[in-house]
Amino acid sequence: PHNLTQVTGDRECRDGAGLADTPTATCLQKIGVPAEHSRDEQERERVLLNAPQDQLLFNRTEQGEWWFWKGKPKTVGQMENCCSHLPMAFHSSRFKSPAQGHYYWFEHYIYGNNETTAKRFNNWRSMSMPAKNRNMTMRYFAQIRLAMGQAAEPN
Repeated sequence: PHNLTQVTGDRECRDGAGLADTPTATCLQKIGVPAEHSRDEQERERVLLNAPQDQLLFNRTEQGEWWFWKGKPKTVGQMENCCSHLPMAFHSSRFKSPAQGHYYWFEHYIYGNNETTAKRFNNWRSMSMPAKNRNMTMRYFAQIRLAMGQAAEPN
């Protein structure tokens, strides 16, 4: 069920838009599901809370401690070492906005031609990728493809 209240019986346990991961993790612990970080062996994030082009610029050393770094070990990667080459999820609503199309471009670039992106975008290569941090973002996408056993560039 989408509503954790149904599972836990606790009225405070709910999941949905605008709710953070911490309450969800706390509620899951109430039913015996332990909370664990999702970083890879090199301490890179598998769940990106921001668009990749933004998260690749997070620099703990220069920007200091802010909410993103709260509770994370000092060994967590930053900048180009921030993000796992086998990511599990992207949470940025701006990144997922159909109006901008970045998520669809990313999906097509990483996973190749599929019905959803093919219907939506006839020529996905002509779509604009975010100008911000483009080179670093494209290197990251190529690393994901390589980690998945694909060529660095799609056909």
